[in-house]
Formats: sequence, C-alpha cells, structure tokens
Amino acid sequence: QSFVVTDPNLPDNPIVYASQGFLDLTGYARDHVIGRNCRFLQGPNTDQRAVEHVRKGLSEGVDTSVCLLNYKADGTPFWNSFFCAALRDAQRRVVNYVGVQSPV
Repeated sequence: QSFVVTDPNLPDNPIVYASQGFLDLTGYARDHVIGRNCRFLQGPNTDQRAVEHVRKGLSEGVDTSVCLLNYKADGTPFWNSFFCAALRDAQRRVVNYVGVQSPV
C-alpha cells in the first residue's frame, strides 16, 4: 500500500508517516518526505483544478478523490489516483489525514 499520514494541526499539514509503498512508488527517501507538505509531488503539468479540489476537501474535512499527474523524485511523471480521508477523534475533530496513492 502506498499512503501517507499528515497532521493538519502542524503548520502546512506536513507528512508525519510515509509507508514503504509510498517511498517505493515515488522514489523519495523517508527523510526527504517527513515534515513536508505533499505538494512536492506536483510539477509543471499537474492540473491545478484537481489540486484545488483536494485543498477544498481538506479545508472542509471531507473525503476527496482525484486523478493527478504527480512526479517522482527523479522527475518521472506518473498518474496518481489519489484518495484523501479525514481521521477524526472521539469529538469528531480532524486529527490526521490519510492520503492513498494508486498509480494508474
């Protein structure tokens, strides 16, 4: 499985966990992704409307699914069927987001 967990309670909603599948898919090392926002996967041909759809879902705390053109560490583009879900605590507050990447 390729996924990351982010913490919206920290500045810029950084990645706090990245699965080995994510590292294998993207070619990034763990120390390169932890503490960074996922936008580093975007590149010159990433559809900004799809990115805005994800941003809107994050701001509203709703699950979001899009197909994005992302880029690996070596610059190779790949189509990413991306799903993002809010993880909530007992009081229904968003405590994390999980982002699942599936190459198309």
